[in-house]
Amino acid sequence: MCWFPYHAPELPIDIQKDLSSQEVEEGQDATFTCELSKPNQPVTWSVGGKPVENSDKYVIECHEHVYILTVKNCTLDDRSQVSIVAKDCKSSAQLDVRGMPILTCFCSNRNNKFGYNFHFNKSNNMCSVKDEFFFVMSYFLICSHFRTFLKCL
Repeated sequence: MCWFPYHAPELPIDIQKDLSSQEVEEGQDATFTCELSKPNQPVTWSVGGKPVENSDKYVIECHEHVYILTVKNCTLDDRSQVSIVAKDCKSSAQLDVRGMPILTCFCSNRNNKFGYNFHFNKSNNMCSVKDEFFFVMSYFLICSHFRTFLKCL
């Protein structure tokens, strides 16, 4: 009788739980979770088609079979597709970020009429004011001017 070593073929990595799309407000964190059939595998996360690594903006974690990407302090620019790739399998989901509503105020100043759009961004506590030109000021400065505009109405 002859004995020879037998090596069972390695089972492929399979996705047990796909990524789910996330919708958050500006300034909130979005967390994407994927579960693979094998623990502690090398994976690549990408946002908007570009690979991402651990940073202040992106936190990547692995707990056995569960792989997690957290996008910190989401802005409107973060809206995109989020993907994870492990060997031959891939899962993707959409990150949607809701912006804060825009408030429009018209105020007449002598013979001129000025229109302003105010947009408050919770993620950095800044207000944007859109007129013929675009500029950004701090929330407190905008609010003090806004009270003046409301008196004109």
